[in-house]
Amino acid sequence: MLQANIENAKELDEMRQFVLSEREKCLSRREWKHRLLGFGYAVTETRTGQLITRLSTKETICLMNVTAVA
Repeated sequence: MLQANIENAKELDEMRQFVLSEREKCLSRREWKHRLLGFGYAVTETRTGQLITRLSTKETICLMNVTAVA
């Protein structure tokens, strides 16, 4: 698991929950990425999932595998 600036598992879990809850609110991946940009996070697509990065420090927070929400 990638973990840059988040010190403990509780903070990492909270970040993952936040990202997933924002994805559920959006109709498309594009809208989700734009929404996270507003909170200061970038989403980068990779073969294994999405890298969530903090824009202020350019640090990767976590790797997630977020699928489309029905």
